[in-house]
Amino acid sequence: MQRARTALAQLAARPPKPSKAAQIRQLLPEIEAAQAAGASRKEIVEALRNSGLDVSMKTFSTALARARRKRTQRAHNPQQQSQTKQEDPPQQRIRRGLQMPDPPKKFHWDPLEKPKITFGGKDIEEK
Repeated sequence: MQRARTALAQLAARPPKPSKAAQIRQLLPEIEAAQAAGASRKEIVEALRNSGLDVSMKTFSTALARARRKRTQRAHNPQQQSQTKQEDPPQQRIRRGLQMPDPPKKFHWDPLEKPKITFGGKDIEEK
C-alpha cells in the first residue's frame, strides 16, 4: 500500500505535460524558420513525430493557424495577455476594439392595443 501511495505522489508531483497545441506554440519560431528554409508541412509533421510529438497533419495545421493568430492578436493588443474575461457593464461593451451598442429594449406586446401601421418609415394615421 505504501508503494502505491509513493508512486501516486510522484505522479502528482510531476508537472503536467503541455498540450499538442501548446507545444506547437512553443515551437512556432522553429517551425516558421523551417518553412522559410523550404520545408513542407508534411516534412515538419514527420520531424515532430520523429521527435516524440505525435500530431496529425490536420491537428498541426489547426494549431499552427491558431498560434499565428494568437501571436498577431498579442502584437496588436499587448494588454490582452493579462486580461481575464470579465462581464462589462452594458454601456461599456467593447468587442474587437469596436464599441457595441446596447441591446434593444425588451418587446412588450399588448393584445388590446390598436396596431400602428407604417409604410416606408412614415406613419399613417387612420381617419
